[in-house]
Amino acid sequence: MALKICFIAILVLFSLQKLMCQASILNPYFEDISFDFVNYSYVDSETFDVSINYKPKSRNSINVKIDLIEELPADMMASIIIIKFNVSSRVFGQEIPTGLSFESSICDNGNAKFFYDILMVPFGVKECPPEKGSYKKEDFIPDLSKVPIPLVPGTSLLIKIHMYAEGIQLLDCKAFIVA
Repeated sequence: MALKICFIAILVLFSLQKLMCQASILNPYFEDISFDFVNYSYVDSETFDVSINYKPKSRNSINVKIDLIEELPADMMASIIIIKFNVSSRVFGQEIPTGLSFESSICDNGNAKFFYDILMVPFGVKECPPEKGSYKKEDFIPDLSKVPIPLVPGTSLLIKIHMYAEGIQLLDCKAFIVA
């Protein structure tokens, strides 16, 4: 019996390893993105625009235009919650918790490869936090393979992002990602 349990455990570990290897070569893409809140004390409300370019035969891209009218706080934080979703969860508002969430400083050097390198450098941001100015990118495809999100083929995730600083709400965003 003990040998059978060990064999099953090894089989499960092998399967997980195989899935994680597949996940590392996946090409995840944005299916949709929406903003529930944007702090217009920092962002120009007239020019703020983020939209998805839907491409049926390849990965979707994003058009982004953000005019910062104030420099963002250096102590910016992001609270990120990862939720599995499917068609019924979008229609009926059901959320399937993954148990994965984290809170992190955006400008911390240890997080640069996730926040700064992937989401800021392509827009010409020279340092974190970004200075006042206009940031624009069309047909932007972020390299989501570098983000530490567990993806397996066919996975659809809702990423809830809450950006804030001490006493200041900056942004609430929902990003739908498909592997």
